[in-house]
Amino acid sequence: MKIRQKISLTILTVIILIFGVVYLVIIPTISDIKQISNSVFAERVDLEKKYLRGQLLKKTVADFEKIKPQQDRLNNVFIEAGNELNFVTAIETLAADNGIEQNIRLNASRQNESAFISSLPIEITAIGNFDNVLNFTSAIEKLPFYFNSAAMTLESTNSTANQDEVKLTMDGKIFFLNAEKK
Repeated sequence: MKIRQKISLTILTVIILIFGVVYLVIIPTISDIKQISNSVFAERVDLEKKYLRGQLLKKTVADFEKIKPQQDRLNNVFIEAGNELNFVTAIETLAADNGIEQNIRLNASRQNESAFISSLPIEITAIGNFDNVLNFTSAIEKLPFYFNSAAMTLESTNSTANQDEVKLTMDGKIFFLNAEKK
């Protein structure tokens, strides 16, 4: 063999070896590196999410510890399930104390507001002297129960006997702690 052929054969062998190394070693290694890089990135994103959840949990626990002393107060503003009579009696007492007529209409079906709280629609109608009716509404606000008034209507009764007589209608909800969740 001539020298030229030997050089050509050597160059060809080196080129084949280089392509072999590239295709058999370098390309699979690059592919593995990309897969590992993607896995590391996904793990990093997952760890960041877990870290943020942990921070949120720490904040939630800290906030809960701040309001824990007020838990009894919060529990007391809700009516215990089955003790609606306490609320009705309190309203009747306020009406009698303020010298007005009142009518309470409770809706029989409760609505679940959350897992722990349910509500009951209620309509309170009060008829009496304007000042007494205002005192009555002020007294309702001071009750130890949570009554959320959604609508309030005040109108004259057009009574010939008493020009100052008004009719107040309040639509709202009273809230209960569900007994099994307390």
